[in-house]
Amino acid sequence: MRRKCFFLIAMSVLIGCKTLKPFSSSVEKRKSLRIIKNELQLSSTEYDTLKDDNSLLYEVTHSISNKVNSKLIERRIDSLILGNYSKQELLICLKIDRISNGWNFEFDRSGKSKNYPNFNNIDEVDAFLKKVEKSLSKQIKVKIDSTKR
Repeated sequence: MRRKCFFLIAMSVLIGCKTLKPFSSSVEKRKSLRIIKNELQLSSTEYDTLKDDNSLLYEVTHSISNKVNSKLIERRIDSLILGNYSKQELLICLKIDRISNGWNFEFDRSGKSKNYPNFNNIDEVDAFLKKVEKSLSKQIKVKIDSTKR
């Protein structure tokens, strides 16, 4: 009897646990939801879509904290709802918006236009590449073993 009770409790705990990656806790997730609700003017459908997907929620909150234009974020989320962007494309756009040097990035679905970043001088190119490198170095952590030299 005790084994069955223990097994039942253990299974209910395992089923009840919900991973919150990339958030470290449910408190952090609720804080992100509050930030999004306060900063963006979203419809209930858009808000529910973000609330149900932790990776989207994390990227949108990260973009808001990096001072990306709220109208641009709202437009990108709207494009996801309308089916113009896939989830992966939205995540990529939000990351590019955070590191961009003021230029507007859009996917070219027609194949006709050339929508590339426009740089006026080499200093703008260097600044953009430094931002890209900095962003990639934050996301990719390399641990160096100091004992093997």
